Amino acid sequence: MSKDYGREFVGLEVDVTNVGQVQGMMQTALDRYGQIDILLNNAGINRLEPVWQMSDETWNLVIGVNLTAPSTAHAPSCPT
Repeated sequence: MSKDYGREFVGLEVDVTNVGQVQGMMQTALDRYGQIDILLNNAGINRLEPVWQMSDETWNLVIGVNLTAPSTAHAPSCPT
């Protein structure tokens, strides 16, 4: 795609539940491009069970993917 559109596309494999990997992804983007103009958080999950029946493991997974990862990714892209 990079050749077809004259733009560089970078794909990074990241486990969004791993804060260190998310921070590393953001640092890679900042090191490569100097700033982040647009950030699209495109990860989300759901478990089809009532919240009060979720195990701690399931709860932590859902919160990690849906809330912690976007917050961790968003912070370095905000102006200081």
